[in-house]
Amino acid sequence: MWTIHGSRLRVFRNCGSRGFEDVSKALKLVDLDVSGAKSLIAADVDGDGASDLILARGSRAPLVLHNIGGNQNHSLRIALTGVADNKLAIGTKVEVLFNGTLQKLRLREAPDI
Repeated sequence: MWTIHGSRLRVFRNCGSRGFEDVSKALKLVDLDVSGAKSLIAADVDGDGASDLILARGSRAPLVLHNIGGNQNHSLRIALTGVADNKLAIGTKVEVLFNGTLQKLRLREAPDI
């Protein structure tokens, strides 16, 4: 979990039943200039299975924070292909159940190719 507090970016580690731990200092984010921050987006920018952060800062260039080694879990990459007149598989639903956790995905629009 992360938050933008004033002009600081704070990152919290989920410690389960113990709550959350502020790891901003350990990640060397306390001195990062996030002034003018408009939005924060989590996405796997480099395709390694770990969520990276993109910080939009208005008229300034966005800041990309790569998550190096942060994914200790496994990830799954699925390539969807359709048939006949729906070759992009738009509308396809995928459900993955693992260790009692269900994740759902529905392809609502054409993927970026």
